[in-house]
Amino acid sequence: MTVILFLLTVAPLTLIIYSVVEYLIDTKNLRAFSSPEIAGLSDLWALRYHWTNSRYRAVHDAHRMLGPIARIQPRHLSFTDPRALKDIYGYSSSIMKAPSYDNIAGEYHDVANATDRAEHSRKRRIMSHVSSHKHILTMEELIDDVLGSLVKALDERLDQQLDLRYWFNLFTFDAISNLAFSQPFNFLETGSDLTLCHYTGGSTNSVNLTDPMPYGEQVAEAGIMLNAGSDTTASGLTNTLFLLATHPDTLAKLRRELYASMAPDAIMPDFNESLRLRPPVAIGLPRVAPAEGSTICGHFIPAGVTVSVPILELNRHPGLFPRPDGFDPDRWFDDTQLPNLKEYAVELLQDELAFVERFNMNPGAYQVRLTPRQGT
Repeated sequence: MTVILFLLTVAPLTLIIYSVVEYLIDTKNLRAFSSPEIAGLSDLWALRYHWTNSRYRAVHDAHRMLGPIARIQPRHLSFTDPRALKDIYGYSSSIMKAPSYDNIAGEYHDVANATDRAEHSRKRRIMSHVSSHKHILTMEELIDDVLGSLVKALDERLDQQLDLRYWFNLFTFDAISNLAFSQPFNFLETGSDLTLCHYTGGSTNSVNLTDPMPYGEQVAEAGIMLNAGSDTTASGLTNTLFLLATHPDTLAKLRRELYASMAPDAIMPDFNESLRLRPPVAIGLPRVAPAEGSTICGHFIPAGVTVSVPILELNRHPGLFPRPDGFDPDRWFDDTQLPNLKEYAVELLQDELAFVERFNMNPGAYQVRLTPRQGT
């Protein structure tokens, strides 16, 4: 018992002393960057907000208080200067994914968490045609089928109060499984996400005979398709519906436009504005400076320092977008705002979320735009 008490006392004290010494020695020259509270001294600040699922908001507030560069962990710098986007995530950048990606990967990496460039390039080469915009557009009919199931399920429950977020999640899982595996999970039909999947031998095998992907990798890629595709789409649909419901004038205007023209694209400005204001991926995805260091927005960043651009803060950057915290779909018709919207509204880049995962393909990013157009 005495030994346990001793360890419980000494271990925290040792960690505190180590953190203070590292902060004072400052081998990475990071004390020049301001930090909120104790974030520059200890990971406890980040852990606290991560534990309460509010880290994205804490980082957002830190930048509003400290400016375009904030030290949000002892060895983690967060940038909101728009130039940092290409410096960190650009195709020519030497900055790579943080080791934390290895922690979330299983025995096999998927295209999203592969940190090795050669492995990532190989996966991208194999998977690129599946997630291309052109290929996804040819599969609209499969999404139409599942969309019909969603409408049918909601019609059958018109006299009930429903959690639409739950139903959107069922819908996106069915849609992504129909796209990825040529058969839906039938969550919408049962009204539940509890199911037993049977895979018949040979029915879902890969056809890539020249450069086959091992079965374990196929499982990993299937998992990222379901996770990245379904969650982002469900979040986008839920947030758009919430914002329209809480802005009745905007909703009334949208209804008038739909009734007048029945144009599928009429809802896209509202949807794009929803993605800007409430992006499904709100955090800054971590990258690590290489051995030779890197220069970001004119600042030299030593090797091993983690860097990121928080998507929520960039999408609400007051220097890029007037009234950044307001829901204003009309900004998508404003010629003075369109250049910044197209270049910096992160969820809306031409390659969708490609920049945040370095050539990552995200079928959900395309589905998230197909769905509202089809739903009209």
